[in-house]
Amino acid sequence: MKICILTHTMPRFKQDTNSASFISELAQGLAHLGHDVIVLTPFDPLFKNYKRPYKVITYKYIWPIFLHKSGYSRVLKGDKKIKPEMYILSTLMSLSALVHLIKVIRKYKIDIVSSHWVVPNGFIAYLASIITKAPYTITIPGSDVFLASKNIVFKYVARFAALNASWVISDSRHYIDQLNHLNILPKHTSVIRYGVDTNFLKPKNKDTKLLSELSINKLDSIVLAMGRFVEKKGFIYLIESMPKILRVNSKIKLVLIGDGELKKDFERKIKELKIEDHVVFTGAVAYSRRAKYYNLSDIFVMPSTKDSMGNIDASPVAMMDAMACGVPVVATKYSGSEDLIINGKTGWMVGENSSEQIAKATINLLKIRNKKQMRSQVRKIAVSNFSIQATSRKYEEIFKNK
Repeated sequence: MKICILTHTMPRFKQDTNSASFISELAQGLAHLGHDVIVLTPFDPLFKNYKRPYKVITYKYIWPIFLHKSGYSRVLKGDKKIKPEMYILSTLMSLSALVHLIKVIRKYKIDIVSSHWVVPNGFIAYLASIITKAPYTITIPGSDVFLASKNIVFKYVARFAALNASWVISDSRHYIDQLNHLNILPKHTSVIRYGVDTNFLKPKNKDTKLLSELSINKLDSIVLAMGRFVEKKGFIYLIESMPKILRVNSKIKLVLIGDGELKKDFERKIKELKIEDHVVFTGAVAYSRRAKYYNLSDIFVMPSTKDSMGNIDASPVAMMDAMACGVPVVATKYSGSEDLIINGKTGWMVGENSSEQIAKATINLLKIRNKKQMRSQVRKIAVSNFSIQATSRKYEEIFKNK
């Protein structure tokens, strides 16, 4: 089968920390199943060629080159609203994407287009299908449905795209429910979590050299969180939980991986709580090194919440990465992990916006004696639910039933 994945973000180079690794992993998984896969994505000055088991085609949409600033996690400010300049850049990007998608479909005789984000790529695939008759699916990661709920134009764009798609897929039931609340009822829907590389992300012993680099004692317990420092991640509640945890166990380190506009707010809160000696900021960490960090941790916390604009992060990839390494998870319902987490067995579900519940869950998990058995169970769930192989086969089945 000849498959075109239409996206506006993916790893531009091997150590890219700011773009969607799940796109390349899906393309890789489908290619390994024997399909011819082409990824169509906007040009970016940081793009580097390296060996991949699938073809990547980039397209330009503006001159001069340095103005290529749309896509690649740069469209939204704080994951809440579109940056003003992006209305122009994203429109130009979308027009160019449509022209290039039509060319790709015709030149490579594409059997199906797998578009990611209903706005704009789902609509682009819809327009291309009118001209080429190529069927398409839409995968909705979340921020696209959020935008559709806030903007009447985006809502109608999403409606045309979703109602005419062969299938609408999401990594969380919540996003499909959001579509339905907008009175957009696609013909077929499925929940398929984005795949993670469970061959690379797997349980290993703690890296003592990395512990030393982070100035962490090997006897300390480590609580880890990873993601952009934006409101919907809920990291502020994790930080506020630390004094409560430290009153029970003083040998705890909180490691925060990532960066973003809220970092200074986090630093102020940490200073206010007088827990500077117990929090480590690492900055962004290259994908090739993340497994080492996950395997350092005793608990991964994903305190996702609904931000002030109503946006949420319903299926964080970092949480699935951690579970692939066998790390038990503390998470809220907004993380989309209700079906993966069994309290006391694979982690702990907590209420949103509650530092009290995060602290209690973390303390309870650290007290569990048979941690090896728990980590083994977490790993088993990860491999069966969201390995690249499992995810790719689910997509393949849908493509065959287009």
